[in-house]
Amino acid sequence: MQSSIKRVLLLGSGYMSESVADFILRRPENHVLIASDKLHEAKAVAEKFKRCEYTQLDVTNQKELLPLVEKSDIVISYVPAFLHPHVLKACLTAKKHMITASYVSPDMAAAHEEAKSKGLVFLNELGVDPGIDHMATMKIVDEVHEKGGKILEFYSYCGGLPSPQDCDNPLGYKFSWSPIGAVRAMTNSAKFLKSDKVVEIPNADLLFTVHDVKLNNALTLESLPNRDSVKYIDLYKMAGASSFFRGTLRYKGFCLIMRSAREIGLLREIPVSYLSSVTSWKQLIERLVAEQTPDEQGCFINQSDRKQIIESVGFAPDAAKTADKILVIAFSNKNYSKTSRETLMENATLLLNAFRWLGFFDENQKITPGKTYLEVYCSLLEQKLVFKKDEADAIFMQHIFKIDWGDKYEIRKSTLICIGEKGKRSAMALTVGFPTGIGAQLVLDGKITTPGVSIPIAKEQYEPILKILEENGIALKETSEYIYRPKL
Repeated sequence: MQSSIKRVLLLGSGYMSESVADFILRRPENHVLIASDKLHEAKAVAEKFKRCEYTQLDVTNQKELLPLVEKSDIVISYVPAFLHPHVLKACLTAKKHMITASYVSPDMAAAHEEAKSKGLVFLNELGVDPGIDHMATMKIVDEVHEKGGKILEFYSYCGGLPSPQDCDNPLGYKFSWSPIGAVRAMTNSAKFLKSDKVVEIPNADLLFTVHDVKLNNALTLESLPNRDSVKYIDLYKMAGASSFFRGTLRYKGFCLIMRSAREIGLLREIPVSYLSSVTSWKQLIERLVAEQTPDEQGCFINQSDRKQIIESVGFAPDAAKTADKILVIAFSNKNYSKTSRETLMENATLLLNAFRWLGFFDENQKITPGKTYLEVYCSLLEQKLVFKKDEADAIFMQHIFKIDWGDKYEIRKSTLICIGEKGKRSAMALTVGFPTGIGAQLVLDGKITTPGVSIPIAKEQYEPILKILEENGIALKETSEYIYRPKL
């Protein structure tokens, strides 16, 4: 019947839109309109499906946006987060539900009461991180509380990375989009709870605050703190926990290379005054390190060891001086004061090989112009750290709970390893796109009804979404170990 048709407005035609359309259009009553400022992208996605149309849209123009929203039953917004207020305004005016994968912004939070009074569901943070991480966590939290247990410690880790078989560069990382946001995040400060004390990490120390995470017997990654973990304690109903940590996962070596790039000045958002006079990365790095006058006595790798490292890597004489200066600058940081000589030498060797791979000593590695050091560096990363058509990405996630059951402690791990489809859908697209699509469908079906601005931490939300994700091959595996208390 014509009246049963459901119209879904999908704003944005980027990385995730195909997975969302794929899920939504499995239901024959659904019709999708993809609206984007990039018409060719919207067309390319829409032509893969039946009942899917496309149009060009300037989302900042309410005269263009509002009529599309009014004709829809629900809006899924995949535009950049800073554009969501325009969508928010149109959805409130037209009284339409709204789904996003983005963090709740102050503008979104401020719309809660109006959305609630109009009976509108504004469901956010419905991707992988944030999204699946919230839902998998709350599933276990609610189970533990219902059975009378107490969560003493919580550790949450997530990362989007190349699949292990396609991890073929020194950084162990690849980008499917502009890297500047991800690199900029490495200059953030962080906060977490450890042994009942709030630990605050200044931005200068973030990339040094790294520990290993053993996902399983075959895979150990490294983790760095993910911004402010403390604000999630009450949200996750874990008041009373002594430790609470949320971290970002990377392959080993990534943090070393990025913090060293920071030490020599490549993450600075200040203009490169001499960019017009240099053409290669070799010239830029030589100028960059020449600006700095570190005290060699402050370097935690002595001159003899540095010489040995540089010779083992095999630098030409003209590059050896620059390589030595890089080591002096990078390894004078106070965070290396307790690092063993063996580890320092291993790290220095890895670093120089990585910088050479990036082209820092190569006259033929040309510079892509940019306004700041960060922009120039990110342009290089975008060139070098790229997925090939036959390569796959991966999503790794793990939550670790220490639970007090009275007579025993339980260490419960909830782990997700999702490998993308080579040449097809990426793991990132699947784990972001499917939760968003599922959430939208459940709102359309009247199964998620709580009005107002929310994230998926209520059982009404996470339980059906996790069930459908599992039916589509996206599931976290739970394992437990028990430590029994001795009887007195």
